[in-house]
Amino acid sequence: AKPNVVWSAERVDSQWWLVMENTGNAHAQILAARGEGGAEIKATGYLLPGEKRRIAVDAPPTAIVAKLADQQEQTFQVRPAP
Repeated sequence: AKPNVVWSAERVDSQWWLVMENTGNAHAQILAARGEGGAEIKATGYLLPGEKRRIAVDAPPTAIVAKLADQQEQTFQVRPAP
């Protein structure tokens, strides 16, 4: 069992949201996250299997650098809003 965090961006009215969804079959613990420019994103915490969480952002990033528990820091592409 392992987590699989998928990152995407969506716009609701004039607000951009960064969306994290755990499509895996184990919980994900996000220890740190930042945008490509190095700005910290307050996305830490647990994400249960099937859970989705949104965080308000000024503009949608194209990639997130995140550290998950028991994994190396890695870069995740952010799927653009439709």
